[in-house]
Amino acid sequence: MPTGDGPLVRIAADRYKGRMLQFAMSLAMLSALVLLGGAWWLYRKHGPNRQTLLMAVMALVLVGNVVIWAIPLDDAAPDKAADSTGPSAAAD
Repeated sequence: MPTGDGPLVRIAADRYKGRMLQFAMSLAMLSALVLLGGAWWLYRKHGPNRQTLLMAVMALVLVGNVVIWAIPLDDAAPDKAADSTGPSAAAD
């Protein structure tokens, strides 16, 4: 079994990176739904209490994490503000 950061590990990481993110996001959303369902059930059975509130807050945190993970990172795009104020603009 390969250990460290060998070529086989890097190939596997590149191959499954997108799938693992999709899986993690799906699992987080399913967990949020289960937490909200459980919070609703506890609220109906026992009324408002701390555990019900914490379960609902945890579900909101999970949904917030999925939203953050879903934001595309566009590292390859140049910053247009930096292009106009960079050193090359001052030299012109």
